[in-house]
Amino acid sequence: MYAFTPLDCSKDLAEIQRLAAKADEQKASFDPRVLPWIHGCDASGKTTISVRHYVAKKPDDTIGGWLLAETKRRFGRTYVYLSEISTTRVIAEENRGLGKKLHELLVADARQDGTSFIYLYPLTEKAAATYTAWGYMTPSELNYEHPDIKQQFLVLKEATDKRPTIPEKLLAKLKEPVAATVFIEARQVAVAQKDEALAKLISDASRRYKDDPAYVARVRDVLETIAVFAEPGDAGEGTLTPDEQLDMLREVFPAPKGGGRRAQPKTKKAAKKTCARGYEVYNFRKTRKGVFYNCAPKRKTRRSRK
Repeated sequence: MYAFTPLDCSKDLAEIQRLAAKADEQKASFDPRVLPWIHGCDASGKTTISVRHYVAKKPDDTIGGWLLAETKRRFGRTYVYLSEISTTRVIAEENRGLGKKLHELLVADARQDGTSFIYLYPLTEKAAATYTAWGYMTPSELNYEHPDIKQQFLVLKEATDKRPTIPEKLLAKLKEPVAATVFIEARQVAVAQKDEALAKLISDASRRYKDDPAYVARVRDVLETIAVFAEPGDAGEGTLTPDEQLDMLREVFPAPKGGGRRAQPKTKKAAKKTCARGYEVYNFRKTRKGVFYNCAPKRKTRRSRK
């Protein structure tokens, strides 16, 4: 029989790492798109105040299910992002309902924390139907004017103040990124702070990477953080200074080294040697005109909000 164990990264890191190693040995039994344990205790953003794992395991450490969730706080709301949940694909009676039981543990902890709501992104229509059965609803079903948002929300506690239970800024950041809009917004931040060099870098990047969804998503992630932390939240909630905002953009739009031409190595491995420490080769390609690539900050492992 399975035991259901809640683990908090602030005090159970060693056990989380031990079980993650066990789960990784058994990953062939899980959907390869969703492996919650690989993210460890890394927070996905500055709003995160705690990271928790919920594990269904047998006495011999056979893993049947794993749920990863982050508790966040901003604009007077404590809420939970259910990052990933996965259960074994092995068909057996004892494996039925594992996900639901893990979710019930999460809900119990969330209520104890005074959480306003839990939200998630359903990967498939079947998953969305399951979450609907658990009580989740889309923003439009909750009477918010965001019909294009696919995330689902489980409201645990209605707001008692005049602000909406689900912050509008959170809903706005969950929209699909539009390349043209993303680069324009990034440039506006640079222009507002009178950083003409950065504004030009962003303009150049908008032409090179407008059709690169991964790069657009990275820029959108930075803009989300700037949008959330550019203005004061409630008491004790920090902000980003203008210089900090620019520094975040410079990590995504780095200036060319030395202001001169890059070397033209023939392989991606050789190109990596020309990038500064902490940077990696991005968008390496060969054309008739030569070899082209970009050096960008190494990507951190992050949980998608989709």
